[in-house]
Amino acid sequence: MKSIKKVDFFIWAIIAVGIIICGFALYKLPYNQLDIRFVFLASFTIVFASRLSLKMPRSEIHFLMSDSLIFLVLLIYGGEAAILLASAEAISFSIKVKRQGVTMRPVVIFCNGALMACATAGAYLALTLYPKMTGRVPDFNNSTELIALVGVMVLAQFVTNTVLVAICESLRSGVSVWQSWNEKLIGASITSIVGGIVAGITYKLIEYFDFFAFVIVGLIITLVYFTYRGYISELQKSMEQAEQAEHERLEAERRRVEEAQVHINELSRHIAEQDRISEALRQSKERFQHAAMHDALTSLPNRTFFFEQIKFLLERSRHNLNYGFCVLFMDLDRFKNINDSLGHAIGDKLLVKVARRLERAVRQGDTVARLGGDEFALVLTEIKDVDGAMAFARRINEAISQPFKIDGHQVFTAPSIGIAIGSTEYETPEEILRDADIAMYDAKENKTGCALFDRELRIRTVNIIKLETDLRYAVEKEQFVIYYQPIISLESGYLSGFEALIRWQHPERGMISPAEFIPIAESNGQIVPMTNWILSEACGQLSRWRWRSALNRSLIISVNLSSKHFTQPDLVNQVKITLEETGLDPRCLKLELTESAVMENAKAATEALHSLRQLGVQLSIDDFGTGYSSLSYLHKFPIDTLKIDRSFISRMGENGENTEIVRTILTLAENLGLDVIAEGVETVDQLEKLRQYGCRYAQGFLFAKPMPVSEIDEKMKTQQCWLPPGVASLPFGIPALSATGRLFAIPKNLKGLKPQA
Repeated sequence: MKSIKKVDFFIWAIIAVGIIICGFALYKLPYNQLDIRFVFLASFTIVFASRLSLKMPRSEIHFLMSDSLIFLVLLIYGGEAAILLASAEAISFSIKVKRQGVTMRPVVIFCNGALMACATAGAYLALTLYPKMTGRVPDFNNSTELIALVGVMVLAQFVTNTVLVAICESLRSGVSVWQSWNEKLIGASITSIVGGIVAGITYKLIEYFDFFAFVIVGLIITLVYFTYRGYISELQKSMEQAEQAEHERLEAERRRVEEAQVHINELSRHIAEQDRISEALRQSKERFQHAAMHDALTSLPNRTFFFEQIKFLLERSRHNLNYGFCVLFMDLDRFKNINDSLGHAIGDKLLVKVARRLERAVRQGDTVARLGGDEFALVLTEIKDVDGAMAFARRINEAISQPFKIDGHQVFTAPSIGIAIGSTEYETPEEILRDADIAMYDAKENKTGCALFDRELRIRTVNIIKLETDLRYAVEKEQFVIYYQPIISLESGYLSGFEALIRWQHPERGMISPAEFIPIAESNGQIVPMTNWILSEACGQLSRWRWRSALNRSLIISVNLSSKHFTQPDLVNQVKITLEETGLDPRCLKLELTESAVMENAKAATEALHSLRQLGVQLSIDDFGTGYSSLSYLHKFPIDTLKIDRSFISRMGENGENTEIVRTILTLAENLGLDVIAEGVETVDQLEKLRQYGCRYAQGFLFAKPMPVSEIDEKMKTQQCWLPPGVASLPFGIPALSATGRLFAIPKNLKGLKPQA
């Protein structure tokens, strides 16, 4: 229903534009130049020309004489006369077609007239602009110039006409304008070209001969044409009658043959029926056997078949120690994203195409199986060394990484492959498949494409499992501590806030880096309660610091959020409760999130971020510039601050590398009204460059490393300026991050106080 309304609106819009064009043409029509020749051409075009058509063989395209006459009028009498004639001819032709039984609404008749007026106006406009584009006055008497003018006129008329029709078709059918134009209308260019050619030739003939002689010849040609059409019509009828008679004869012969065949078929039917029943029973038995050992979607062997194959190979390797084989376990990266974005039907077709590529990649004697979902397994026989297995895995990785074309989509995926070499140490198929699975996850985690299972990987896996177990009890046993890294104003050198960073004081291993346990916490969901604890502790600590001194009122605390939080429906409520319990002003809390965390669940993230912003909390993009959509969400999400990733800052001093990137980010932030914090500042040279480019805030080892609360307390008592020795503050007062994330000066009544932070 919506598409019909859009089409109707577009039709009325074309009619309105056509009326305006015709009205303007009527107003500008050079009446004093019109003569009896124009009256004849116009009358002939409207009454007879549309009937004079030739059909292109094996197509639905017709060459109409009316197209040539309209172009001829345009060349002789100007664009205004041609516009009015084209509109009148289109309306006349539409009325004739409607009388012949074609269903056509009155509005469509007028739309056709308006459409031809627009198309002819486009041709006239192109003809008018030609002198301005070429710098030459058109000379119709010059054959070369005439060809160019006709070409421009034909191209403009064709483009205007077909584009308007393509837009209307797109609104009606829902396909793109380009697809409508390319599939249905581009072939019509031949009619415009032929019309232009005939018009150009006719113009030159009139130039050499008298117009009325040309008219007489035209009438004779018209008479011959109608006579020819009548002759062709009679001939076609005769041929159709002959074909019908031959068809009836052949049909009668066929019926006689069929009747004779029926008797023969009846005699053999009973024997064939018995054979069919026997064959059906045999095929049914084979199908049941195949279904029990093969995957229904891809027709590959299933887990049962695969385990039987490994059992056989394990037994063979025990009797022949020189026999070697390996197992490859493979799954597809980002397959869930393909299912979620393109649909499960596309996902299933992708799995089938992957199965076919795997079958082509392996050798005779190897086995490819689908274990379920996007998981595949391969058994490679006659593999005696690690290098051969790795080389084969890389070839498979390259083959699967090539794009797939599915239902008009170009789908990309990449496999992660784990390799386990068969040996007498394995007792069951489950054991070797388990180790290949472990290697696959190692390849996925390190983004290497393929990985080999070895003793070191086994030890690392066991340690990860143990670490994951210990992590579950770390919160209960109060093994986590929070370190705070100061955020410094580069103008004054004074403290602006802190970033809260978690550390794990393991009872056996000592202090464990977040890089080691945060990915585990994110994978098993413990990151959510862990971050809630960090949020509560950090907000409470900042609240205590703020009330120690009036100069601390502007301090902020930054806490990192994981992508897992955006799947929690109570995220905003949890933040609100924490702020109420700790008594912290919401404007003093800044939540940091990475680009990947935002885009992993963009819809949920958008809603949560706007709700947090309404609560008064500030929002910051961490590691800015390292994600894949840095610019696309800056206008969409209510961001206050960008944190330039330390990878850009660390290489600023190396021959100016990354300097332009940092400068561009600062310029972008300034234009968007965002604050910028530079992470990982470690040298005075980096500090000076950041100051030079207008960066106001930074954090890094140059100022202070992350410290526990006790060390922060001592430094806040004794240290005023956090800039390194020898670096002076800029003469801009003592700026700090305000509760709104903007710079403000210390109030006048506090300027006499000695700042503590």
